[in-house]
Amino acid sequence: MNNFLSPFSKVKDFFLALKSIVSKEKNASTKQKIKASVNTKPIQTVPDKTDNASTPKTPPKKPQKRLLEFFIAILFLTAILSGYFYFGLTHLGKFQTADEDLWYADPVSGRIHEYWKAMENKDWERTRINDKPGVTTALLGYWGYKADTHPEKKMLDDGNIVDRYDPKVYEQTTYLFQLPFVIANGVLLFILFWLAWAYTRSSTFALLFTGFTALSPVLIGVSQIVNPDATVWSLGITALFAYLVFVRTTHFRWLLLAGPLFGLALLSKYGTSFLIFFTFFITFAHLFYQITTFEDRKKYANATIKLLLGWVVFIALGIGVFALLMPAAILHPEFILKGTIAFKHAKDVSDVLWAMGIVYGLFLFDGIFLRGRALFFLLTKIRLLRQPILILFALLFSGIALFTLFNWGWHNHFHFEDVSYDAGKGKDFTKLDFHWKPFLEIKPLVFSLQPTVLIPAFLTLLLLIWKRNRFTFLIFTLTTFIVFYYAAILSQDVLVHIRYSVLVYPAMAGLAAIGVIFVTESLLKSKWWSYGFMTILLATSAYVTYSYLPYLFLYTNDLLPKKQIITSAWGYGGYEAAQWLNAQPNAKTMTVWSDYEGVCPFMYGYCIKGSVIKWYNRGRFSGFDYLVVTRKGLINNKSTWNKLIADEKFYPEPVWQLLIGDRPGDFVKIYKMREEYSSDALYK
Repeated sequence: MNNFLSPFSKVKDFFLALKSIVSKEKNASTKQKIKASVNTKPIQTVPDKTDNASTPKTPPKKPQKRLLEFFIAILFLTAILSGYFYFGLTHLGKFQTADEDLWYADPVSGRIHEYWKAMENKDWERTRINDKPGVTTALLGYWGYKADTHPEKKMLDDGNIVDRYDPKVYEQTTYLFQLPFVIANGVLLFILFWLAWAYTRSSTFALLFTGFTALSPVLIGVSQIVNPDATVWSLGITALFAYLVFVRTTHFRWLLLAGPLFGLALLSKYGTSFLIFFTFFITFAHLFYQITTFEDRKKYANATIKLLLGWVVFIALGIGVFALLMPAAILHPEFILKGTIAFKHAKDVSDVLWAMGIVYGLFLFDGIFLRGRALFFLLTKIRLLRQPILILFALLFSGIALFTLFNWGWHNHFHFEDVSYDAGKGKDFTKLDFHWKPFLEIKPLVFSLQPTVLIPAFLTLLLLIWKRNRFTFLIFTLTTFIVFYYAAILSQDVLVHIRYSVLVYPAMAGLAAIGVIFVTESLLKSKWWSYGFMTILLATSAYVTYSYLPYLFLYTNDLLPKKQIITSAWGYGGYEAAQWLNAQPNAKTMTVWSDYEGVCPFMYGYCIKGSVIKWYNRGRFSGFDYLVVTRKGLINNKSTWNKLIADEKFYPEPVWQLLIGDRPGDFVKIYKMREEYSSDALYK
């Protein structure tokens, strides 16, 4: 009978141990009782040859030296965040990129207004404003929503086809909506620095990681956009690092930060549901890679139970925040699935979830009932596979990335299949053979990273073949994060451009930071020389970012030949085009057709946008004075442009043009209509 009841007594022991964890073991006497009842001690880790990110190898530093390093770290962090805010605040309110009009100016309100009106009226059904779902975007748009008391003033004439805006009001309103996104991501960068330090206990890594992330032109650029993508990268990476700190320490208090951050990331965009699967994977990977840090199997079993329970708490907190801030999900629980793993056009992941459930059950059973007898023995026996597995992932990613870099950097030397990054799920991409697709997926990433990030990141991956280091598990985490993200994208058969891959840019920044540490520790023995080297790298990154102002989101490094592009202008340059039009004598009476976003709201005259030109003047494609053409608009309105070109209704030479990044393929141009087809001829 006692043998029969023994498993249940172990369950009782488990919950007694759990009680001590949650209470943070504040009472020493209580802790002794709990320890006696389960016959175990608090988990302590010892240094491991393969990974020691949590335990410094250096002896304790003198207080004066620690104070000096703290002061230097504060100086570096202040400079980094100052650079981020300087670049981020530049050009705010002076552009409108793709889909922004849907969030705050469609044509006089938008999804942000819909969300807050629904919350104010307690109309919970309407809090699901989009399938993204974009609720975090609406939360950050609150300031703009309250300031935009009379949204109708942005437009002087809403004629359905021909519109006329008030540029000054529109610019002020746009600034108020865009500003909170820059501020919020700046705060998250500070949190990221703290979490990176808490995980690695290395201020050097935390500074370099935060610096490379904060000074990334692409990440600064996307932070200026009123769109869910603006917070995907910042919330996603901070949620991941907060969870990693929990995995390292097994302190549940870190989940109180990680869970809500994850929930806000989900509320930004369903793509961050990738973290559900990745955090699950990294939980078990930690047990494998840190197997030698456990003094015996009982400590391993306790750690397993804590981590498995912690993962559930992490997901539950994220889903709870998701439902709390989008009450429609409480009324309709299916919205939780539609906003995470079952979003529109998503592939079925039920088989993956079943597999996760089986693995979770096996580890939990082994931890509670077998006290680690089975899996601790197995993982100990195969521990020598840890480094080969890491090298395999590193070679896979770096091989594809370097081959991509070499091929397109050398004008597509190997004649790879190439398609426009406007294709998405279009036939041009989906019909390609699979072996071409990984190279196309990663192409925007490698050509939109600064060389100061790209080179050290590859150095980190390649040096793993020869040298182990204290960041081994972090390198494994960041590398698999990138590989699995692109694997998930490939499973959806979607060609991603820069905007849809922003989540992996901080991971590359982390790899680059480790690469720089490799160099400084190997070649520069003096700490001051290391600080000098860091200063040069970060200053170079800042200079490159400065040189690309104000179109940071469109940054393309010089490794890609000028004749090639990886992204369209997406509304950038429209403000500058409007300023040229506003300087013309007939600025307030002219009629202009712009084939894409970003021009009409900033000009004084009458404006026709996009495909509605087909219904203007009975589809005769006349009666306007200027044409504003962009690469993206040229693709979207191909038939209209073919008609205008064939009929020779405008002068062939542009009267104004902007080549973003000096790339002929990424342009904004203004053409003048011939007099017989202008607005003056229409009203004669």
